[in-house]
Amino acid sequence: MFKLAAAIATPVAVSMLAIHEAKRREARYHEMCEMLREYEPQIAAMRSLSSLQDLIVDVESMLLGENYEWWIMAKENLAA
Repeated sequence: MFKLAAAIATPVAVSMLAIHEAKRREARYHEMCEMLREYEPQIAAMRSLSSLQDLIVDVESMLLGENYEWWIMAKENLAA
């Protein structure tokens, strides 16, 4: 009985962690959608190219950071 419980416990724990991480990422994506919607009026209000470029660099940095986090999460899940 103990061997069976031990054999099941690890995959269950890993699955629970993966589910938690997926839900956390989903919440983060909703947050990012709101942030991107907030950028829209700022972009429309820009009057100079340099200001627009600065804003676009900020948005790109945010999106690249998310891409890096997904890469780390995928790498960790493949190792597990």
